[in-house]
Amino acid sequence: MKKVLITTVFLIFLGLLMAGCSTANDQITTQLPAPKGTGSGTVSKEAATDQSGGTATSPSIPQSPKMIKTANISIEVGKGEFEKKFEEAAMVADQVGGYVTKSDTSGQKGELISGTVTLRVPSKRFEDAIKRVKKLGKVQKAATGGEDVSEEYVDLQSRLKNYKAQEEALIALMAKAQSVQDTLTVQQQLTSVQEQIEIITGRLNYLQNRTDFSTIDVTVEEPGAVVPETDEWGFITALSTAARAFLWTINAIIIIVGAVAPIIILAAAVFFLIRWLIKRRYT
Repeated sequence: MKKVLITTVFLIFLGLLMAGCSTANDQITTQLPAPKGTGSGTVSKEAATDQSGGTATSPSIPQSPKMIKTANISIEVGKGEFEKKFEEAAMVADQVGGYVTKSDTSGQKGELISGTVTLRVPSKRFEDAIKRVKKLGKVQKAATGGEDVSEEYVDLQSRLKNYKAQEEALIALMAKAQSVQDTLTVQQQLTSVQEQIEIITGRLNYLQNRTDFSTIDVTVEEPGAVVPETDEWGFITALSTAARAFLWTINAIIIIVGAVAPIIILAAAVFFLIRWLIKRRYT
């Protein structure tokens, strides 16, 4: 019984693993009532049609491409308008039903300020959100991109379905185990299958989120940034580097002296104490 059980586990695992390697793009046949004038009830997916004349499709295949959309937009706003326009850029996400994931600003008092905000917006409102952002100022740069993950999405769904079927078979088999060894053997296979289910489910959730919500990085900046003069011969740069090196050396000496001074003082105290004791003994 033990050998039969182990063999059964192996065959189930091997069969379902081979099935998981096939993708949803393979030929699919659907059992449909035979049309009049035909002698078979089996019709290929490509030939099967509904009453409206449309092609019958598998429910696991997305009706529209799964696209991960991204955009990177840089806009210039009027002097003194940065804070207002930056807030308006962040509000675009809320206006289209999205949210802000990151916001970062830079600049010091008296200097021009710039900042970047990352928006996650519903994919259906992606173009609308871009138009709203571009209206905030003068567009300096605008780049959009997209990645079609439909094939990966369908493949993951197919693999998940097969692993879940394998999980059910192993759970049923575990209930029939008659020894501890049999139970451990099935449990080991079941744990491995469940780990794969978790990994695939996590990846599917990630792809779903990235396709449901598109990412837009918006950079807002004020005009007139002062470009520092270039030091063609490098003389000023050399002086500046030398000055910094001098200060670093002085700082290093101070740090070393500060660290060693207590040890020197303690050693000197011990030395004079020993010397005083020796003198006292021989006098």
